[in-house]
Amino acid sequence: MRGTVAAGATVDIKPDDALVAASMVVTGLPSTGSNELQEGAALVEVDGEPLIAFAWPFPAYRDIHDGDTGPDVKGLQNSLNALSLPTGTTGVFDWLTQEGVAELYQSLGYPVPRQDATTAQRSSGGAQSSSSGSNSSDTSTARGTPKVYLPARDVVSVPKSASRLTEVPLHVGQKIAADAILARLDGTQNAAIATTTRTEPTRCPRAARAPSPPTGTHFL
Repeated sequence: MRGTVAAGATVDIKPDDALVAASMVVTGLPSTGSNELQEGAALVEVDGEPLIAFAWPFPAYRDIHDGDTGPDVKGLQNSLNALSLPTGTTGVFDWLTQEGVAELYQSLGYPVPRQDATTAQRSSGGAQSSSSGSNSSDTSTARGTPKVYLPARDVVSVPKSASRLTEVPLHVGQKIAADAILARLDGTQNAAIATTTRTEPTRCPRAARAPSPPTGTHFL
């Protein structure tokens, strides 16, 4: 049996609708030595904002605001927990989950996104929204600072929490269009392919049959 190692299938990461609609421009690329994309890392920079990789099974479909609930909030909380960042566990975008988002942006070296009057009044896109689970006395808004939110345009969905980065086919100054490819990833682990080759068994000369040992107990 012989084995060879084959590279996994390539996955093209495309921009989500929110990113395309924002008409953003590439302002920064990963360092040339980057060869792995981890969840929570910035894939590229657009309009001075990070495109953050999250291992979600769906694209970001709305901005996530204080009190929002839904699959995206649960996905966000799972991601923050995997990154050992503060997060709630109730499926509500509460003050603790907002703290985790703030720490994530700060760790990447970017300003924390905070909602102003316009973003606070923006529709949640039909997804369920609730103020349950959020405590105004625990949020920064109670002290006069706008609350943290997660813009959909800053989220890029990737298939796994860690993937080998094979290519980022973008250039600084490029406008993100719907047909753009943000990155190419090795979508699977390297696969070991086993092949068998039939070989004839080696025939040894028949040895003379040894005499049967005598019966009884023997000591060395």
